[in-house]
Amino acid sequence: TTADVARATVERLTEWLGVDPNGEPNLISEPDGRLRLGRYVWSDWDLFESLQSRALYDANLQSPVLLDNLLSAALDLVRGRFLANRTKGRYGWLAYEIVEAQIPAQIADTALRLADARIANGAAEKAIAAVEAGLRVSPEDEELWRGLLRAVFATGDVPRLETTIASLRDRTWRVHGVRE
Repeated sequence: TTADVARATVERLTEWLGVDPNGEPNLISEPDGRLRLGRYVWSDWDLFESLQSRALYDANLQSPVLLDNLLSAALDLVRGRFLANRTKGRYGWLAYEIVEAQIPAQIADTALRLADARIANGAAEKAIAAVEAGLRVSPEDEELWRGLLRAVFATGDVPRLETTIASLRDRTWRVHGVRE
């Protein structure tokens, strides 16, 4: 692009990001010309990791209720597959990174951790919701499907469990060409 277009884009982005609580811009132009985000700008992924880390590793937050609240808030940020709507040919650098595998795995682990805790606390329906959040990101993840089966089993609803098993069987056939 031309310098004018680049400058106008940066100006729009600066305006859109606004200022932090101290009145400083959230988009900072370094002396060398590089742009960086201010410390008050968080991505959904930053927030997800922060919530997950607090839930799993902060010794002051080890109650079942706090664990549920923090992991649930993290999973509420999950809307679908990582960069699912990217334009073909964009983010080519990801081919040299492992984030495309790490991010879905971390979300799946979080969903399973929350689901297992909810099953242990007798909240099977909420456990199913946690697993379904993970499946939005990783619909092929076998651990999540096993987690879904455990959660549905925990409801005690045999017809629902049979339907879930049939759904998994059909999915396995469609994806892998294996009936049983």
